[in-house]
Amino acid sequence: MAYAERFGLTEVAMDGWRWTPALGWESTPSTLELPLRLRLD
Repeated sequence: MAYAERFGLTEVAMDGWRWTPALGWESTPSTLELPLRLRLD
């Protein structure tokens, strides 16, 4: 997360957790997604 802005990282989702620059880490309902998802904008 330290280089999120530098690389345009806007979201990380992993094992029922989601991170965004605005909200930090928050718990999310577990879904049947890939174990780790990164979003770059």
